[in-house]
Amino acid sequence: MKGYSILICCYNSEKRIIQTLTALLEMKKENIGAEIIIIDNCSTDSTSKVAEEFMKNKSFRYSIHSEELPGKTNAIIKGINVALFDKIVFCDDDVLLATDFLQEAEKIFLQDDRIGMVGSKGFVSDELIIPDWFQNFDIAYAVGEQWLTNGDVTLEKGYVWGAGSILRKEAWNKILEKGFKRFYTGFVGSNKEMSGEDTELCLWVIFAGFKIWYSDNLTYIHNLNQNRLNWKYLLKMNVGFARSQVYLDLIQTTMEFKSIDFFQYKKAKMKELRTELFLHFFSANYFKSLWISYIEKRPGYVITFKRNNNILRIKELIFCRKELLRISKELELAVCK
Repeated sequence: MKGYSILICCYNSEKRIIQTLTALLEMKKENIGAEIIIIDNCSTDSTSKVAEEFMKNKSFRYSIHSEELPGKTNAIIKGINVALFDKIVFCDDDVLLATDFLQEAEKIFLQDDRIGMVGSKGFVSDELIIPDWFQNFDIAYAVGEQWLTNGDVTLEKGYVWGAGSILRKEAWNKILEKGFKRFYTGFVGSNKEMSGEDTELCLWVIFAGFKIWYSDNLTYIHNLNQNRLNWKYLLKMNVGFARSQVYLDLIQTTMEFKSIDFFQYKKAKMKELRTELFLHFFSANYFKSLWISYIEKRPGYVITFKRNNNILRIKELIFCRKELLRISKELELAVCK
């Protein structure tokens, strides 16, 4: 059925879900089919009850579902599986979509039936107090421009972030046909949450033969909580980003070459990361930025992230080698079918 299933994955979202839903109810959708799908992913608060009370007398089609397996990727899969319409909007529980979001989306998808995933431009609320370092790291919060121009970014960028993105369900069905079984990023492992499920989904979209698109005409406000705009939280997020890069690289390499010798791949990747790390490791700026970021616990230099990412990726390759080997074998079976 043509239209948009707006997917909101929730975990303890009772304090922000009404703002998100209010923005959706204000969207213009003349002659555009739409529904709201709320996936309650193991919440311990009253998320489902609050959402139900708010939506029950509204004219907008909606449904609320529970996903008992923890992790956003499980909620995403559940939402896609119950969606009635042929395009899935990943709204997130702190994303306020613009009133013309669906109208702009229609213009994009009508251009090319091979567009599989579309990304949009995010803004922050005027009510937030923005720290001076934020402009260097706004993309970590899914805010700002994703590319220099609108259009096909399949080759130049290859991905868009999840917040405010739209998936064509035909692409998802092709992904399943290609052998997709589960996400290898975005899960909870080693007591640290990993990110990257949005980038991984884009890799699968491309592998299935579809395009990645970006448009700054599609906009939203990322309704961030003020307590997320601090250096400690950003460092924590960076650990998830760095860890996921190891898995994303393995996925992309396997898709490209269809078959890889994992042990040779790991050896080559370790050498590459060590070389890149030690070219810059023994520098005054690096140690200064580490000291400021981790010892003094205040905003340091961008170089902290660039170098520390390599350390984290090396650790992931060493300590999670069994998991990576298992994933490599699963991927080889999937992409070679």
